[in-house]
Amino acid sequence: MPKHSTIRALALSCLFLALPALAWPDMDGACAKQPVQWGCLGHVELRSDKATLVVTGFTNHEMLVEIAQQGSKDRLLITRKGEFVDRLVDGENGPRHPFAFWGYALAPLFMTLPVLYPDGPGSVPLAATTRTLKVETNTEATVTTWGGADGEVRFRITSDRMPSAEGSYRSQLQPPLPGDFSLRGWYRPTGPTRIGQPEPTQEPAPAERLEQLR
Repeated sequence: MPKHSTIRALALSCLFLALPALAWPDMDGACAKQPVQWGCLGHVELRSDKATLVVTGFTNHEMLVEIAQQGSKDRLLITRKGEFVDRLVDGENGPRHPFAFWGYALAPLFMTLPVLYPDGPGSVPLAATTRTLKVETNTEATVTTWGGADGEVRFRITSDRMPSAEGSYRSQLQPPLPGDFSLRGWYRPTGPTRIGQPEPTQEPAPAERLEQLR
């Protein structure tokens, strides 16, 4: 495996861990590059035995993250002016932000596919292809991919040391959410949200419509 491909995959993974603070679905201009690169995040669905993660990136650099697990769904909207969550979850020290570590869920995807297909999602063969690669010193992953004529990439990832997952990836950014998208009852985190820093305090979003928060 080329060394630069491994480094690139790890770098992408680290970048996605910081997405809640960055809010850039077009990572490092990946959507404008030809061919389009993996950092262009239009729509990703990732399913495991514990949860389903859906990430949608919009052309105005906003992002909507949805996590469904144990019969409930949480949503996080990331804009240039901050983050908004549709509910708080109970923690040992009171209500907390449920999305502090959501980027980790994308690690199996972005530590494998960019290594197997460094030329971007458009290089994934249409026919089902299964390959095994080493993603860490003692970790191997088996990845099956299918490319779609409409640009969708479907995948299944299994590993004895990483969470197994399956789902789909699209690089095309989606049209922005309408300004009248309701934020009634959502909360706006305040304070630091980076991994390893204290949980932020929470306050209600100051408006009910997205157009007032852009």
